[in-house]
Amino acid sequence: MRITGHGVLHFLLRYLQNFCVFALMFTLTGFAQAGTYYTLDMEGASISGGRLNEDGHRFRLRTEGGGTTPKLTTGLLVLHTDASPPGATRDRAELQITSAIEFDRMWFLGMRVMQPFEDPIAPGQWHLFMQCPQWGATTPPPLSLNMEPGGLFSLVARSDVDRYERLWVGPMPVGRWLDLVIGFRMGERGHVRLWVNGTKVADVRTVLRWKAGQDRCTLKTGVYRAPGNAPFEMWFDDIRLGDTYNDVAP
Repeated sequence: MRITGHGVLHFLLRYLQNFCVFALMFTLTGFAQAGTYYTLDMEGASISGGRLNEDGHRFRLRTEGGGTTPKLTTGLLVLHTDASPPGATRDRAELQITSAIEFDRMWFLGMRVMQPFEDPIAPGQWHLFMQCPQWGATTPPPLSLNMEPGGLFSLVARSDVDRYERLWVGPMPVGRWLDLVIGFRMGERGHVRLWVNGTKVADVRTVLRWKAGQDRCTLKTGVYRAPGNAPFEMWFDDIRLGDTYNDVAP
């Protein structure tokens, strides 16, 4: 069969078109199954200009009220607040992991946390150490980990259906590291799982969104609380964000 110059050109154009389509599909699929997106082991990290920097990634640090400047000590991140100053409406010392948490897909966050000192939580005082506030909503975050009075912490969900739902409560021992993994899917078909030191303690399907907001939330960890008269501090290490439990497990 004789192939003309026009035929060769047509063949090459078809080949390039198919290759581009394949490359695009691979890119999209690869992003959706990227494995571990971030690993913050704090060993090579630095803080400057209100950001935590490690391995070419920059993470925003936010302080408010009594929140003090975050610091790195012996390979861990220290987030601390003093007593609230007069007129403060909240205390904050937080690390923003990512603002790109999309709804209707699974995410997994792993981290080591410690409450190093016996700083009591006042009854009725809201106090979060992980949250994912929804874009465009002025309401509390649909999903959070909360400190509780009596040396406890809880997994909390919020939505228009149930404005406050405590899904699980367990101990937060002072001076001991906890390895936490939380797997979550935000949205109307919300799903959240929590592992503590390798043991699954919660597996709940519930609405994880406010109707008024956008289909995205910002994942943060640290100290975020109502005004308080006492200081509070938490330590963080080995923070990972990924697609599966194995991507982020300690």
